[in-house]
Amino acid sequence: MNARAETGNEEGLRQVPAAQDGGGEVFPSAGLLEACRTKWQYGNWAELATLSEERMQADPDRGKVAILVAAAHSQCGDMPQARRFSRKALEWGCSREIAARVLISAATNSIACVADALGEEQAARAHFEETIGLVEPRADAVLLAQTLRIRQLALAGSLQQAAKLIDEQLREANRNQDNSQGCIVSLTGNIRALQAELRAMQRRSPKSVAGRNGESGRPRLPRDQVAPPFVIAAAGVPRSGSTWVYNAARLLCEKAGLRCYAEWCEDYQPDRHADYDVHLVKLHNMEEFSFPAHRVLSTRRDLVERLASLVRMGWLKEDPVSLQRAAESHSELAEYWAERTDNETLYSDIMERPEKAVKDIARAMDIPCPDKTATDISRQLARLPVPAETENQRGHDSQTLLHPNHRATVDQRDKYIAAVRAALSKAPG
Repeated sequence: MNARAETGNEEGLRQVPAAQDGGGEVFPSAGLLEACRTKWQYGNWAELATLSEERMQADPDRGKVAILVAAAHSQCGDMPQARRFSRKALEWGCSREIAARVLISAATNSIACVADALGEEQAARAHFEETIGLVEPRADAVLLAQTLRIRQLALAGSLQQAAKLIDEQLREANRNQDNSQGCIVSLTGNIRALQAELRAMQRRSPKSVAGRNGESGRPRLPRDQVAPPFVIAAAGVPRSGSTWVYNAARLLCEKAGLRCYAEWCEDYQPDRHADYDVHLVKLHNMEEFSFPAHRVLSTRRDLVERLASLVRMGWLKEDPVSLQRAAESHSELAEYWAERTDNETLYSDIMERPEKAVKDIARAMDIPCPDKTATDISRQLARLPVPAETENQRGHDSQTLLHPNHRATVDQRDKYIAAVRAALSKAPG
């Protein structure tokens, strides 16, 4: 999205160099357009579509942001929302030329996906390049289009083809050293992370895809048909939002008047609390799931963001080998929970649509949750304190399980995400 479109004098969407990114926050308060642009560039339609009108309304680039969100909704199949945000983009000052380019680009992306499904690789490649070139005519369309294509193939379940293209992409990135080195490093880091996720999906697919949000294959009796305690596992890969989900579930029980015994897995003592209505247990690893549960609540967050958060907390070394190993193990863990989940909360929903996330969790727990309750709980979650005096021997708050320094600033996220991408770009393939 260049400063000037090559076929006209319209101001483009680009604000900062492509190698930069919005940071670990899904839609940061600064650089909102750039964060959305990066998600568009990598085909993160589902995350981009979570951005609300209220969130973008005060942004100086709201018209351009809105048209990107409209394109994301069209890719997710929500055409009423696509039309609504398209109208809003024009109302907020986005030029008709930019709007047309972005929406035609979205249609071209769909055509490219169909071409891939039909086995027309050459046509697919050309259409993906057109998808990028329509909106970013001065970008390296070949490199960015290949990255977009890999993600679309992975989403469609074509894992072997996506893995093959990753190898081609890495070779292409290494050949293009005359391009922006920062862009190459960013792209290569993202590809390494995607490569790890694909390997995990290949080991566990197709069950992992079918297992998400209520299709885990375990019997799911309504809560009122289960003799107490009703056991809930708040699971997920470290630094993916599982503590937020744990506290959302805890507060939902509190609002519903249910006696809830909430605990970290290593301290869980079910026999001593058998008279409680609900047992809520937080855990991360496969081997910790050693107890029967009536519901599993899991989370999902971008792999690079998770790794960056682990480095920031001091729980993971920043060197390429350590990061690559962590990427592999964390990807496998993410797919393990995806097979077993009754509700998977996206980190983007936690950040941008917390009320929706709370209501989804409540639905999985069979707890009524009116809009006001969801709003109240999401506000409580945003204000949860991390008092040092309640820190226990495990290093977290005894009630909330929050660690000191649990939350990062935008600048911190920016810094660690860039560092992780750079380190992953140097990791062995």
